[in-house]
Amino acid sequence: MENTETSLLEKLRNDLNEIVSNNEVFKKTQDDLNRFCETRSVVITATELEEIFKDCYHELVSLENKGTLTVEQTALLTDLDELEDYWVHRK
Repeated sequence: MENTETSLLEKLRNDLNEIVSNNEVFKKTQDDLNRFCETRSVVITATELEEIFKDCYHELVSLENKGTLTVEQTALLTDLDELEDYWVHRK
């Protein structure tokens, strides 16, 4: 995995640690991402990572639409968009 991808994944992990508290969607995403990061020898595709973050992303967008997105949640949403942009431009 490239350094940029590793850096972005670490940012996502840190963001999730900030917001996980009592939200089951964020907790599941954090568990799935931690499981991946513990097995870094396995190459993950953009599609697989999208699957990990799919429900989390929808939850963030829902909170944003309700006007209740916190600063930490905004950071995670921004970092998810940054990772998506990286993969789009890398192709």
